[in-house]
Amino acid sequence: MAAYFAVGRYTHPPYTASPQADGIHVIKLDLASGVLSSVTVNKDVQNVSWFASAPGDDHLYAVSSGPISVLSRFKINVTSEAPTLELEAKTEFADDGGVYVGLDGKVVTVACFNSGVVRLFDAEGDLESKQRWKFTYCTDPASDKQNVPHSHCAVTWPGRKGVYAVADLGADRVYTVTSGSPNPEIALQVESGVGPRLILFHPTKKLAFLVTELSNELLLLDVDETSLKIRQCLPIIGYPDSVNNDPEASVQKAAHLAISDDGSRIWVSNRGRINDIVEFKLKSDESIEFVRVIPTKGKIPRAFAIVDEKYLIAANQKSNSIVSYRIDGEKPEEISELAVEAVIALWRLV
Repeated sequence: MAAYFAVGRYTHPPYTASPQADGIHVIKLDLASGVLSSVTVNKDVQNVSWFASAPGDDHLYAVSSGPISVLSRFKINVTSEAPTLELEAKTEFADDGGVYVGLDGKVVTVACFNSGVVRLFDAEGDLESKQRWKFTYCTDPASDKQNVPHSHCAVTWPGRKGVYAVADLGADRVYTVTSGSPNPEIALQVESGVGPRLILFHPTKKLAFLVTELSNELLLLDVDETSLKIRQCLPIIGYPDSVNNDPEASVQKAAHLAISDDGSRIWVSNRGRINDIVEFKLKSDESIEFVRVIPTKGKIPRAFAIVDEKYLIAANQKSNSIVSYRIDGEKPEEISELAVEAVIALWRLV
């Protein structure tokens, strides 16, 4: 048995020495051994920063980052050997920095970091643009990181049709936007300098998890019909097993966020001087608690994936590697390493 993943990567300078074509790789994880191997590459799109698909669907959506962002839809063709990706549709739009793509039924959401924009597209046909929100507020026009709006995700709000939660790193806010309505609403305002990056909602409870890029924290949020409230805040750096493996790095920032299918486990990655993944658990009293630190054997773990809660695979952007760990034992066990340049996104295909 095996699991297959789409891998997105930067393909252009300054992240690579010269422009390249292979924006997507398909890799294999052997579920018995944990060994990684390369399957194929796709040259239809470049600078792929995020993926989305729906359970049971045979389509994959990808967003490419750049001055002109690109949304693409692929057909996932499953064969007896390995899945392949067939480009069905692609649309370009003049909003800089596409960093997130989400899927809500027949609607695709896209967040553009550099331009502070969120867009909706039809998931079918030619990926027609449906709506666009341009955010204007920022925390500090004189700062380096929050001098403009930075929309980082647009996630479906559970139980609210056509409503999406937008984490804005540049505004220290989580907004809601509603399909058909022109005006965003503030769902959460955090302290200045926190930098919300990614939000995920619990699958069954009225809770959400928010990772903050600049303050390196995990926030547990209470969710009501229209707003969010901070229930708990925990750091994601400073734990005993965290190791400074890149002392020359100039930054320390949070990156990716994932939760288990039942919402009982939460993982967050650190990048910069410390490069690891921190695991938390949700307790019966609906508080979160630190569990352990999982290494990544690399630098800038921009993305990672949890596989059946048995394996973790980490995509290390700066060290150009994907590393697998077995995590169902008392201590994480390094299994395999695969070289992929400037890797920044992972998504399980089958």
